[in-house]
Amino acid sequence: MKKNIFLATAVLTIGGLLAACGTSETEQESTGSEQTSPETDPAEETPVENEESGIVEEEPTKAETEGELSTSEEQQYEMYVLPGFQLTAEEPGRDVLMWEEDSSIFMRIETFTKEDIEFSLAESSMKETIAASNPDAEIAEASAPQGVKFLNSVAYEIPTPEGKVTGIVYEKEKLIVRLTIFDNADVNATADFIDMGSTIDRP
Repeated sequence: MKKNIFLATAVLTIGGLLAACGTSETEQESTGSEQTSPETDPAEETPVENEESGIVEEEPTKAETEGELSTSEEQQYEMYVLPGFQLTAEEPGRDVLMWEEDSSIFMRIETFTKEDIEFSLAESSMKETIAASNPDAEIAEASAPQGVKFLNSVAYEIPTPEGKVTGIVYEKEKLIVRLTIFDNADVNATADFIDMGSTIDRP
């Protein structure tokens, strides 16, 4: 009888120890999952996803920070013009942004609605125009305006005896713009022309 009581007591004791161990392991697993859960919190991953999407506010350009907002009466667009440059009408449908110290350094501006012209046609026309500046040279691709506001953009350039001619076509939500820049090596104003030209938009 005493043996049976001893065995029953031993079984109860071992069972209690096993139950206690199981509870401890369960608590440790629960605690461990709570500690690791913040690492996979979807709320913390959102900023990374937003950065990867490219939907960020762009830094203002030099023209936007240092230039003056001007309006083309002929073509009904706005653009920022840097000091030392002047925007004037050349003929119906064409404006000229010229360097005030030398009128041979300038950018021709043509804007179109998307009903007026297709982007591919504006590109091919632009390439023909700059090719005519120097039939003996070859056209090369150049850096086109980039950013979330540009739906399409291309740029080409060709060397000339005076310097180079650069042609740019870009598409925004409301218009297609064609730019032709005539520059020389001494002035080297192409970057400023592109900077100003990229700000063209419909009000």
